[in-house]
Parts: sequence; structure tokens; C-alpha cells
Amino acid sequence: MVRSTTGELLGGASVSIKGNPRTFKTDSAGRFSVAVQPGNILAFSFVGYNTQTLAFTNQDSVTITMTTASAVNQQEVVVVGYGTQRRTANTGSISSVKGSDITQTPVVNVAQGLQARAPGVQVTQNNAAPGGNISVRIRGINSINGSSEPLYVIDGIQISNEAGGNSVSPLSTINPGDIESVEVLKDASATAIYGARAANGVVLITTRRGKSGETNVQVDVYRGVQQVSRTLPVLDASQFAQMENEVFKSQIYANPGSLGKGTDWQDIIFRTAKIQNAQVSASGGNEKTQFSVSGNFFDQDGVIIKSNYKRYSLRAALDHTINPMFRFGATILGSYGINRSVPTASSSTDAGAATQSIVGAALGAPPTLSPYREDKTIFPLSDQFNARYREVVNPVGLSEVYSQQAVKRTMANVYAEARVVKGLVYRASFNADLISSLSDGYSPLYILG
Repeated sequence: MVRSTTGELLGGASVSIKGNPRTFKTDSAGRFSVAVQPGNILAFSFVGYNTQTLAFTNQDSVTITMTTASAVNQQEVVVVGYGTQRRTANTGSISSVKGSDITQTPVVNVAQGLQARAPGVQVTQNNAAPGGNISVRIRGINSINGSSEPLYVIDGIQISNEAGGNSVSPLSTINPGDIESVEVLKDASATAIYGARAANGVVLITTRRGKSGETNVQVDVYRGVQQVSRTLPVLDASQFAQMENEVFKSQIYANPGSLGKGTDWQDIIFRTAKIQNAQVSASGGNEKTQFSVSGNFFDQDGVIIKSNYKRYSLRAALDHTINPMFRFGATILGSYGINRSVPTASSSTDAGAATQSIVGAALGAPPTLSPYREDKTIFPLSDQFNARYREVVNPVGLSEVYSQQAVKRTMANVYAEARVVKGLVYRASFNADLISSLSDGYSPLYILG
């Protein structure tokens, strides 16, 4: 049970196990239940209260009394367009998300980590493929023809998140594990520093920096699987054949009942897909110089066959204080992403949805036809049943449409600060964002026709 010093039961308090990314919440009566082992360290936190820790020693139940945080501890600092500011002194509309919250769940894109964590921010996944594009709406849809995407600023570098339906998102080139915090500027004050590009809001992303003290080395590894939780109910072969006979009032299929279940096209194109991530980071320094370096490898198979996304990234940050008046620093981030995609998206609402999208083709392909010939080669639907269903494409054939995009990206930022007078700091910042991509693709002849 979690309560305050006055005896008030704290519902919604966060309970976590050190070393475990999962976080649990207390119910309205302040109660919680979590499976732990002797020696585990439990951490309890709640807004306005000091964080409490407890070493578990095989107790059946525990009661945590949380003390109110001091006024100094409640002076939370947020990042705004022109620097930092105490949250209590800020009059704009800002949502803040910690980097540790973003990485609680496996995400390839920082925008995915904002979902359900930033009030008033709508996050939509346009494409479920690995590394697929994500749409973020802060002020709704503001234009019929123009973009409604916000402006993203990573350590002072402005980037956009424009990508097509089957393209990899530019934000997927950024490792979420390198992020310290994300601030979402929602109101018109964001345009004061960023101008017209901030008309749809601004997302400020701050990466991790080094801190003075002992060198800290951290290794994070996880591996899991993904599955489609539910498929759409469709007719099996017997039901489809019977429907064809009834619709066309003829014996197209002589004995529908003998066909059985037939081909489940959704079962063929969907699979159990692996996802894995490995990151090594080190940070430390002294009072004058601080550093932070990290390396990351991310590998995600799509739930649709033949789709995959891999990302390799390196990041280094350095800050040095020359004297109380002058300070400079630099950040460099390099990433290499390889996206192997299949055509999962189509803007068509008619026949194109069943010939350009593998999911649409799986829903439109008759269950009475076969995906493969006897020699295990792909069997075009136009070559089966006297070409009766020639307008539909074999979904397995669409998975053989080879489309690979390799993206190299280097982001660099160098800054210098001068403390002119007390309370006034001049900062000069120079940055670069270099992107190069190589796309390879081909389509089998039976797809091109």
C-alpha cells in the first residue's frame, strides 16, 4: 500500500523494479501487486512527493509512506524554444515526456513513444511495417493540401517527418535510447522562435549528455516477438464457392462442400516476427569536461513476410567549460538504416487496393485458389481456374516485389556559450544534417503482367 504522511491513499502512484523497464500503477486505494524476488529494489514515485525505494526481503505486504517534495525539488525545468525555464514560470502550453518513459516499450520511432504520454497530441501509425511512417497532430489538420506535421528539433537541428505510405520514417533513423527528454510546444508562442515552420507545433528532442562523476557504462538488450492479434473474418473455400454459385445462378463449382477450408491468405502473409535491440553507452567526466557516447543495433522483422528494418547508430557528445564565462560543446550522431519493405499501402479505394497492397490482395484473393504450384513456385491467380480471377494478384507474389532503401544520416551540432552578465547567456550554434539514400527494387514478371 502507498500513502502520504497524512494517511491519504495515493492512487496512480508509479511502482517499478530497478533494472526492469516495466512500471506498475497503484489502484484508487493505493494498493498494488507485483512479482518480485528477494533482493529486488522497488522504487515508488508520485507527483509532488519524494521518490522512495525499498529492498524486498520476502515480505507478504509492504506499506510505503511518501513524503512531500520540497519547493526546490518541485522547480521542474522544461526546454523551450529559446532555452530552459522553470515549469511554474512557464505560461505556454507544453507537454514533457522523459526518455526513460519512451523506452519502456519497444519502439523504433520516437513519435511512437509519445502515444498516450503527451496530452493533446494525436499519434497515428500510417504504416505498420518496420520503420513505417508516423503522423503526429498537435493542432489538428490545418491544411487540405499542405502538411500538418509539427517541426522536430533535435539538439537544435530542425528536421521534418515527411514520408510516403511505403517509405521509412525520417524519425526512425534516430535511436530512442539516446533521448533524454521530449518537449511538445503546442501554442502560438512556438512560432516566436521558429517562425512559419512551427505553425503545426514544435517537438523539441534533447539527447543524453554526460555528467560529472564516475564513468557510467550501461548495456541494454532486449528481444521479443510480434504477432497479429486478430485477423479479419472471411469466407472459407466452401462458403465462397457456394456464394459464387448463388450469385451467378450457375454451377461454377460442382461440389462446394468438398473444398473444405481452402487457402487462408491472411495466415500465409502474416508471421510471428522477431524484434531485438542492443545498446552500449558510457558517460562521465569532471567539473570541466563531460562526455557521453553510445552505440546501438536494432533489428525488427515485420509481421508481414519478407519485411524487415535494421538500424546501426553511433552517437558522441562532449561539453567543456573553459572558465565561468565560456563554454562549448559538440554532438555528432551517425546512423545507417536498411529497410526491406513490401507494398503494404495503397491510396486506391477500388480494384487497386487488391492489386497494389499485399493486405488488400490477401483479403480479395479467392480461398479456392492456391498460392504455390506443386514445384513450390508462385502460382499467379490469372493462371488458375481459367483466369476467372485474373483481376486479383497473388499476395505471395506481391511479397516478392523487392524494395530496399538504405539511408545514411549524419547529424552534427557545435555550440559556444558566453555568459555576458548575470542572467544573460549568448549562445551560438552551428549544425548540419546530411542524408544520403540508395534504393533498389524490381518486380517479378507475373506482377508486371
